[in-house]
Amino acid sequence: MQASAIRIRKYLHCGVQKTNPADIALPNSAVLGETHGDWTSMGTFTYPNPPSGLPPNQANSQDMQFMADGVDFNVPIDAISTRFIRFVVNQTWGGVQYTNAMEITLYGSPQ
Repeated sequence: MQASAIRIRKYLHCGVQKTNPADIALPNSAVLGETHGDWTSMGTFTYPNPPSGLPPNQANSQDMQFMADGVDFNVPIDAISTRFIRFVVNQTWGGVQYTNAMEITLYGSPQ
């Protein structure tokens, strides 16, 4: 998965194979394979620090290019195959209580 929104700092990625999974509150983090309701953890990920090292609400041109390039987060090959995915964003760079995904690219087996 490639994430290009710098607001996200830490998130949990879960998946499920069921066609009608239960909508439950998920934890902020979980180890790979840990199950909560119908949902299975595919990993907890942390967005890398911007190259400038500036405080969270500041950015220079190098940081802007870093954000535009995006960051790849690779789900381990032994993670479950899924029909649906869910993201639990538990920390943002600006400390805000919301986030939006500008671009998410998923790749893998289409089966």
